[in-house]
Amino acid sequence: MQYKEEVEKALFSPRPIEALKDLALSLNEKGLDRHQIYNIFLSLQQDLQNKDKDAEIAILEDVMDMITDWYSPLNLHLK
Repeated sequence: MQYKEEVEKALFSPRPIEALKDLALSLNEKGLDRHQIYNIFLSLQQDLQNKDKDAEIAILEDVMDMITDWYSPLNLHLK
């Protein structure tokens, strides 16, 4: 899936929440809507579940909540 490697790189960066938020905003600016971005993140989440990466899953899920506006007041309000 396109962009999945970028999401994984952001997730394992020194500041993963900020990097994932920035990436989601950047993808939205490139024309991807919130559903497309969410599905990219979801694909990585499923891979991480198979590898028992609970800490990374928690971080990724927090940002996924921001993408869907379920993490007030840090929602990203994507198109």
